Amino acid sequence: MNDNRRTFLKMFAALAAGLGFHNKLVARSTESPIEKVKMLTPDGRLVEVMKKNVKQQPSAPASNGDVLEWMETQNKTS
Repeated sequence: MNDNRRTFLKMFAALAAGLGFHNKLVARSTESPIEKVKMLTPDGRLVEVMKKNVKQQPSAPASNGDVLEWMETQNKTS
């Protein structure tokens, strides 16, 4: 009788370990891939950066005056 109990416990432990391993594999395969965003560098190169590293943009788009002011400051530093 002890032999049957030991066999059952061994099979149960092996099954539990197998299910745990399977759950880890399934969880890993369902993770979303790293999202990347294409952006331009100041010198005009196109690069991809991780979305989590990009700061949120302001809620309103930049006005023409803002862009012109930025361009003037860029020309002064060049």
